[in-house]
Amino acid sequence: MYQVNLLPWRQQRRRRRARAAGAVLAAELLLALCITGGLALRWREEQPVLSARQALLLRQQEQARRQRHEHQQRMDQCARLQDTLDRCRRNRLVNQQYQRFSTFAGAVAAGIVVDLAALAGGAVAGRGL
Repeated sequence: MYQVNLLPWRQQRRRRRARAAGAVLAAELLLALCITGGLALRWREEQPVLSARQALLLRQQEQARRQRHEHQQRMDQCARLQDTLDRCRRNRLVNQQYQRFSTFAGAVAAGIVVDLAALAGGAVAGRGL
């Protein structure tokens, strides 16, 4: 078992050291409290500035989103118009082929000899039998 030497001068030294450690601890706590309070005050001062910056960034982000949406709508409209134009061109080609065929079939039915070279140019030159 340990024996503790409780001589008066050792007890006094132990108490002085305990008071010094307590004072250092209190000073550290006070310093931490001051630093934390200073940071909190600075944060409160900067908060309106940060809020204004955040609001500005949100507005810019919303504007960019709207511009992208409008651009996408224009691109969709261009694609629809291109599809319509392609469909019209295909229909026109089919109609021209049908007209040539019907002209050729009509000429053959009437007994007219059709000049195929002239038919390719869209005109019918015929001679009666």
